[in-house]
Amino acid sequence: VGGIPELIGDVKTGLLVPPEDSGALAEAIIKLLKEPAYAGVLRKAAHLEVRDLYDAKTMAAKTAAVYDKVLGIV
Repeated sequence: VGGIPELIGDVKTGLLVPPEDSGALAEAIIKLLKEPAYAGVLRKAAHLEVRDLYDAKTMAAKTAAVYDKVLGIV
């Protein structure tokens, strides 16, 4: 639960609800069921963000940057 807000932008790439708030979760689910076009917009936005942030090339570059920093290369 703690890291989810770092990955999902509320109303941009998903709907965030407070932890252990089943009422808010139910409301969010109902909203998406009632508005499938909106659910599709969120899905596409999330896909694009994940694709850009977590593709293999990007992840390899980020990992190399961490090693460079730890080794004092940068």
